[in-house]
Amino acid sequence: MVCYQTDRQETGSYHTSNHCRPLPECCVSYSTVPAPPAILVIDDDYDLRGLYGMVLGSEGYEVVMAASLAEAKAALGRPLALVISDLVLPDGLPHAVLELLSGCGLPVLLCTGALHHLDTFAEYVDGAAVAVLTKPFDIDTMLAHVQRYCPVEEWRAGEG
Repeated sequence: MVCYQTDRQETGSYHTSNHCRPLPECCVSYSTVPAPPAILVIDDDYDLRGLYGMVLGSEGYEVVMAASLAEAKAALGRPLALVISDLVLPDGLPHAVLELLSGCGLPVLLCTGALHHLDTFAEYVDGAAVAVLTKPFDIDTMLAHVQRYCPVEEWRAGEG
């Protein structure tokens, strides 16, 4: 059994724990409901992670957050449908971030304000990202890309 807990004091990230109590018998039937698509959000900016999480969560997605390259590596070990990532992280230079993302086998939406890095690492960006949004961007634009690569309607249809 896995529970999701938030660690807002340190990183604002969500992480898993195997120390949860079992569900009461009256709730076990809910475990047959398919899980919503999970999206990994990687950004060192606490406020942006929170905004992305709030918006994506309100659209029905499960959101997993990472504030660093190390947290992103750990989160990539779980089932995910899409990754939304900043290009520059405190513990990862752009080439390290892009190498990790290009090898994850998932669609990646790259959101960055570091435009000067895009030309330098163009070959990695082309191999890692399905789309690149430059900060600041309209949140509806991000949602349109998310819906294109990770349609939540398919999951909602399985709920019924």
